[in-house]
Amino acid sequence: MEKRGDMKTTAVLVTGALLLFGCGGSDDGGGGSTQTELASLLVESEPSFDEECVGEKTAELSDDDAQFLIDNFAATDMEGFSSGLEAWAESLIDCIPGASND
Repeated sequence: MEKRGDMKTTAVLVTGALLLFGCGGSDDGGGGSTQTELASLLVESEPSFDEECVGEKTAELSDDDAQFLIDNFAATDMEGFSSGLEAWAESLIDCIPGASND
């Protein structure tokens, strides 16, 4: 399925795109300012994203993980990403209406 591969590529590119700006905040996850900044970057970089879905997904991240994604915005692959962050980035496909294989 070509579309699934294209969406995975989009998720990787968007993950890179989310990593442009960083803010401080708590490191307990749950939607701090770093997660909010990441969500905004994702939605701005990929207009087809469902904003509410992206917000919920980024709220799952700790500030450190969100900051890592922001700091690695220009990444062309997921080298250096933990398996958890790779899985999280791939889960962003669920935030593109019609993209997941449900």
